[in-house]
Parts: sequence; C-alpha cells; structure tokens
Amino acid sequence: MALILDPEALAQRAENLGSLNGFRLAFVTLEPMANPTHAWLDVEFHNANGLAPLPAAGGFRVSGGSRIRGGPNPGQVRVTQVLAGPGPNTLRLRVEPVGDYSTYTLHAPVAGFDPLLAALPFRFRPGCFNLNCAPDFAPGSARPAEPVIDYLARDYESFKHVLITAMAERVPGWQPTSEADLDQVLIDLLAADADELADYQDRVGNEAFLATARKRLSLARHARLMDYHIHQGNQAATWLALQVTLKADLPAAPADEFAVWTGEKWTDPRAVIFALPRGGPRWRRRCFPLLNDLRLYTWGGTVTALEAGSTEADLTLPAPMTLTQAQGLAQLFLGTHPDQSTSAPTGDADVDSGVDHLLLQQELNPETGTINGRDPHARQVLRLLPKTAPQPRAEVVEDPVAGRFLVRVRWLPEDRLVRRYCFTTRCDGTRLDDLAKFCANLLRVTHGRPWRTVFRARGSPLAGLNASALRGTDE
Repeated sequence: MALILDPEALAQRAENLGSLNGFRLAFVTLEPMANPTHAWLDVEFHNANGLAPLPAAGGFRVSGGSRIRGGPNPGQVRVTQVLAGPGPNTLRLRVEPVGDYSTYTLHAPVAGFDPLLAALPFRFRPGCFNLNCAPDFAPGSARPAEPVIDYLARDYESFKHVLITAMAERVPGWQPTSEADLDQVLIDLLAADADELADYQDRVGNEAFLATARKRLSLARHARLMDYHIHQGNQAATWLALQVTLKADLPAAPADEFAVWTGEKWTDPRAVIFALPRGGPRWRRRCFPLLNDLRLYTWGGTVTALEAGSTEADLTLPAPMTLTQAQGLAQLFLGTHPDQSTSAPTGDADVDSGVDHLLLQQELNPETGTINGRDPHARQVLRLLPKTAPQPRAEVVEDPVAGRFLVRVRWLPEDRLVRRYCFTTRCDGTRLDDLAKFCANLLRVTHGRPWRTVFRARGSPLAGLNASALRGTDE
C-alpha cells in the first residue's frame, strides 16, 4: 500500500507512542575490504521499549532487493546477529550477505511496534537512512533561449496573424498594405494550406489513440491489435453509486423495474435512460446502509493521500467504528454477513448480495477544499480480490495508538489506482478531510428503456402498443 504521509503528523505520532516503539533511522557501515561479506546497521529507535532483553535476530526481517533478494532463507539477505548499541534506544544489527544497490526494507517484529513506523528502507551504501529520505531540491541549469512559436495557432486566422507578425519582425519597415499585394497573397495561401494540414493532423492524431478516436472503424482496429474483435450488439453501461437508509433490494420485487434517466422526466425526448438488465439467476441487487459512505482511515491525520498504484486502503465510517461495526463491515466484503446468505429460504435466489466492487471518487478540489474545480473524471471502480485469494479481501485492523478499529480492503492488481487521490489538505491553516470517499453500494445499469415484446401464434388477436409506461410493451 503506497501511502503519502504528512511529516509533521508522523513526527507528532512518533512522540506519543506510549508503550509502542518504531524506527527512527539506520546508519549503514560496510567492512573496509574489496568484497565485504556483511554489513552493520546501527539502528536508532524512538524509545527503548521492547529492546531489553535484546530481540532475536530472526525477529527482524529484510525484504526487497533486485538481484539478491531479502528473506529468511540461506543465501538471502537477512539479519544474523543483534548487538546492543551505545544508547538504550539503539541496536547494532549484522546483515549478510551484502545485497545489491537496490532498496531493501528492514521490518521490525509486529508486536510492540507502531504499524506506520515498523519498516525502514535502506541501501547497501554507507550513509544514514530514515523514513523521510527525499533529497533536497537542486535547481538545474537554465534552458537555452528558444524561438517563440505559437503552438496554439491551429486555424486560418491565427496562422495568418503569425505570418504577418513574423514578416514584420524579420523585414525592416514591412507593413501589410493591400490584399492584392504579392506578399499578402502568399501569406493567405500559406495560412489556408496550414489550416487544412492542421485539421488533417488533428483528425489523424485523434484516431491514433483509443481515448480520442471518433470513428468506430478506428476503435475496431485498435481492438484487433490486442486480438479483440468488437461485437456489434454491445450497449453502453455505467455504474450507479446508491445511498440507502435501510437494507434494500433493488428492484423491490422480481416483477418491478429499476431505471434512471437524465432530466426531470423519462418522457423527455432528450432523456437518456439506463435500466437494470434482467437475466441470470440473481439479477436484483441488495444494498446496505454501512456501504453508503466509507472514508479513508488517516491514522490520526498521518495519511493524507493514496498514491497511484495502490491496491489496498484502510476504511472507516464517518463516525469512529466500534469492533462490532468493523467486523460487520468486513463481513459484508467477505460475504459472511447473515444478510448476505442466499442459501436460506425462498425469495432470495434472484438477489445478488455480494460486495465485489468499490468506488473511489473525488468529492472536493484538493487545492481549494471546495466543490468548485472538482475533477469529475477523478473516480475509479475497483474490483475486490477473489474470496479464494491467498490474501483476504477485507480484514479488521486496530490502531494501537488511538484504540480505534478499521477495515483494510484489497483489490485486484489490474485495478491499481491510476492517479493519486488526496483525502486531507490544509487551506488557510484549516485542516479539511474527506476530499475523496469510497462507496460500495454499486449497481450496474445498461443504456436503453425497458421493453417487453410478446409473441403470439399466427392468427391470434394482438393487444395494442403500450408506450405510456416506463416499461413499454407490444405484441
């Protein structure tokens, strides 16, 4: 899980660990020889908790590495000896063999260590390593002067203006006079030709990318490059994020219809209708109030964002969760909640009560803390790990410092975050939370108005067309 940590909040958390402990820094020392067989890590902790008696060497775990991996097996980089350091909050660790120049991570025993301070990255290069190793900014050399080019000139008038300006700068005393002058005619011809070329370039360039292509033929060709042939009968589909006050099945009964539309009325000629498709043994959706509004647990304001590439998140409710609420929320994700049982009685065989998707979307503008300027494209649907995966898709975790409970959820690596999502910011000295939120009451709907056609035998009387109801019928 790639977390963006607030240095000030992390330092304040480290000063109030209580009976817990955590890494502060480590100093790497190599033996003065051509091919050293081991390295020494002089590790400094935030306090002396859990350091007396000396921890066992097997309690410290090393991970990472590129050519030489860290791990507990022989030949892998691991801690082989633990010695007392010069101070009560220091230890001297012998690490062998010496790894490559990639980044390794030293993990402390889980018991007695704060989860946010229980891992420390280091490299096998002499020097000091801590939890905030960002290098100081060093400005580069100034760029050489470049010619002024107006890349926004993309039509006839703008090209003509650029050419007239270039002529005035390069030819002393030149000024545009009559439209019939030879130089003005040449400028007009060049501007018209550049206008056509720019339009052609924009169209061809757009067709070269899947996100900007406007022709179906281009989309089909892009798909064929990945050995995927577009079917001609697919319809548009989207996700709905629902807010419910009680446990509800949508639609309420198998005979009902569930649809949404743009505008005030579905009868509006410009209204776009999306409906819940029928079909399959379980096509109705069960929604739960606990899944309406899920927030990121910030570990006391320490975690401010989720970095791009993250595949897990710590979730909580708007109010602090009790252990019972956390267990109930985890059961909803794991499919073990009593309300998710579909094996019992009757009437639930067509209800899909599983929670397999999670929506993350930006609620407020991270730069201003208001809804103005919010990016409507900053949203992503995440598919949770399979229930049979080695790692659980959801588990209850306790924050030992604050004494609160949270639920850690994991999604597929293919759905890792494509961008950074900020959850906490400061505007005018005021801290603002919940800039982005999660929702798990998701409903998949497809484009089109519900319609039912009844086929009768030849010669049978047919009823008339009924187009006044949302679900139209004909025979």
